[in-house]
Amino acid sequence: MEIRFFLTGQDVWNFQKNSLLRPRVLLPMILLLVCIIGIIPILLIIQTSPTNTIFDIAPIVFLLIFICLIVVRLRRRMTSGMARRLAAQGEHTITISPEGFRHTNNLSNSLISWQAIKEIKADAHNLYFIVDNNVLMAHVIPRRAFVGPQDADAFLGWAKSYWAYGHGRPQTGTPGSPTGYEQWG
Repeated sequence: MEIRFFLTGQDVWNFQKNSLLRPRVLLPMILLLVCIIGIIPILLIIQTSPTNTIFDIAPIVFLLIFICLIVVRLRRRMTSGMARRLAAQGEHTITISPEGFRHTNNLSNSLISWQAIKEIKADAHNLYFIVDNNVLMAHVIPRRAFVGPQDADAFLGWAKSYWAYGHGRPQTGTPGSPTGYEQWG
């Protein structure tokens, strides 16, 4: 099976949002948020006095501004120069077969065996062929590249069938069907 598409900055941003939901990333962020939320009441209790001024509340305001700037900077860093890099890559062609996953664009032509792919995931926006779990390196296929959801499900079904066969695992469902695989919302 073969699919052709152009990646956009929005596709990359959806991948980044998906990667932030991984437990390895999410747990430290939750701990940091709990610490910050715990500090705010302490600062408010310490700061409450009859002579309370705007300068007493300044640390809390600066903390909230700092958190907002971190989020804005992360988004800007992910998208800055992205259009130029994606344009240089040109059209992506993904072909799946029992031999492996072939990814072709203006900059590369690679065949990846199914054993090298750690996991195949999908969400409402993209399909992810994860090559490395530690840094979440993945090949992204936007869902919009398919004619309809049925085509995307068939592609996902065949990919998972080939992947299971390449890893020596029993196949769930029939090849090319999403039976036994996650469904998109």
